[in-house]
Amino acid sequence: MRFAVVTMALLFIAAMIYLTVADFAENGVTGLGVVGVVVVGIVAIGTIGAFLQPPRRTNEGDRTRRAEPGDGPQPTEPGDGPQPTEPTREGQDGL
Repeated sequence: MRFAVVTMALLFIAAMIYLTVADFAENGVTGLGVVGVVVVGIVAIGTIGAFLQPPRRTNEGDRTRRAEPGDGPQPTEPGDGPQPTEPTREGQDGL
């Protein structure tokens, strides 16, 4: 699956580069063309940089997010989480 996503992303970037170069060849250097080069560069650097990182490894079958330091204590049993509170209506608190 990862290979297919990387391939599609690289093909998309290659198509954007081709279309940007074709625009320069037809219309010359324009302001919109320069903005296009900047956008293609940002997308390419971000995408390629993300795919150069190895995938995160988690426990087999565990699809939950790993706890990061500073996340605080995690509930261990169903009753350990935050409890819902009763909604109050104005004027019922006796004041």
